[in-house]
Amino acid sequence: MAKRKTKTYIIPNDDNLTFYGDIYFDGILFKFKKIRIKEVTANENTSSTSSNKNYTEPLKKLNEYLKTFNAETYKNVEVKDGKVYFGFFVYGANYNSSIDINELKNNTIITIGKSVGSSVVDEVKISCKGSSKCFYSTYSNGNADHFRFFSQTVKDFTKMEQLLKDFIKALN
Repeated sequence: MAKRKTKTYIIPNDDNLTFYGDIYFDGILFKFKKIRIKEVTANENTSSTSSNKNYTEPLKKLNEYLKTFNAETYKNVEVKDGKVYFGFFVYGANYNSSIDINELKNNTIITIGKSVGSSVVDEVKISCKGSSKCFYSTYSNGNADHFRFFSQTVKDFTKMEQLLKDFIKALN
């Protein structure tokens, strides 16, 4: 295989995200005349850069708390492309439930309660208002009317409820 000439591009600031030329990435050469980057991934949690970063601190607190709330099941919450993704791990595989930011802010309610078949309070649930199915789940490959955070070790669910409310309130 012939050695390919590559070019390195530096992004001087968030306002200048237009590139020209070729990019060699992970062994693949991408050729283009002009490309404009719409979103830049800031870290491994894929929090996208945007003009509004008001949610960054509440999101960080929520993800930090998930490490003790139920680390085996809940992996992370992330914001990208106008949606919120709730990551979870079930039966040896990673899944997520996603919801449009506007839907999350305007068409959901947060409650503390018992999951189906439970005799004790064990979950915080984000439910769609009315009969709408505003979440999309990769686990069921379909729409769902809620997303829940459950734990069998936590006794006080008010902290999780408040972290969710603070995060959702900070979204724009």
